[in-house]
Amino acid sequence: MAFFEDCRTAEEIKKKYKELSRKFHPDFNPDNKYADFMMKKLNNEYGSIDWDHLNDDSEETAETAEAYRNIINNLAGCEDIQIDVVGSWVWITGNTYTYKDRIKALGFFWASKKCAWYWHAEDDKVRRNSKKTLDEIKEKYGCTSYKTEQRRKLK
Repeated sequence: MAFFEDCRTAEEIKKKYKELSRKFHPDFNPDNKYADFMMKKLNNEYGSIDWDHLNDDSEETAETAEAYRNIINNLAGCEDIQIDVVGSWVWITGNTYTYKDRIKALGFFWASKKCAWYWHAEDDKVRRNSKKTLDEIKEKYGCTSYKTEQRRKLK
């Protein structure tokens, strides 16, 4: 990994991510025409880190990784929804009404202007930016999407 290859612990990775986010974030570098590209690349690399295999005793990271696993496992049975991982946030769209109670129980909140459910780890700072659409947020920070299938009914 290019950005984090010199990091050995989860704390070092988080510190480096925060430092590089300030350096590459388009809001802090409006004159840099490559800021969007670099921020997406940074987010993609950060999102692909295998936290379980780090030589670190960080309970916080383990708890966050466990929270993501719990969310994905609990949403696996839901039909016809889309799960988008945008940075360290999880967004859910699609046929969510049927699964509203399950989604709420997982700690998601409804974003009425975006017509989507969102979740983030407790330690993530929340910056309210309701002016951007969900597509604009995905474009800006990069996104990994998963779509559940609608089950066919037997006749």
